Amino acid sequence: MSQPSSTSPSEDTVKIVDLMRKDRTVMVGTVLTDGSIQSRPMSVQTVEDDGTLWFFAHDDGPLAAQLTSHPQVNVAFAGSDHWVSLSGTARLEHDRARIDELWDSTTDAFFPDGKETPGLTLIEVSPDSAEYWDQPGGGVGALFTFVKAKVTGGTYDGGETGSVDL
Repeated sequence: MSQPSSTSPSEDTVKIVDLMRKDRTVMVGTVLTDGSIQSRPMSVQTVEDDGTLWFFAHDDGPLAAQLTSHPQVNVAFAGSDHWVSLSGTARLEHDRARIDELWDSTTDAFFPDGKETPGLTLIEVSPDSAEYWDQPGGGVGALFTFVKAKVTGGTYDGGETGSVDL
């Protein structure tokens, strides 16, 4: 496994970021006060080159309270031909300039009062590590390689996988 360098991201980091940029809706898992885990769908506003993720939320909701007491999160991406599991640390960010920068027209559906929605905040997820699975051809490609392995007596090739500390 290659490690990221200070001058340029590793190949695995680039691969993970490219896969994450394919998906807008993800599942964000948080730790509750009793130690159990809760996941909810959220829309990613942007994925930065280092894997940092940004989301909009309400700063007075249960998600904000969970992140304040336990900032560790898991963000799960699932496309038709790829999957990414990112572990990171979340924090609430109220920077108006950053809110303006990340706002887009689809965000209005979740915040009808727009950027003036009371309690509007950003969630920044700084990644710690991530794993990915990439199956070219999606389910059809997976089925083909599975059948091929069964017919030829070979081993199933589940596609490309990798992990990286971010």
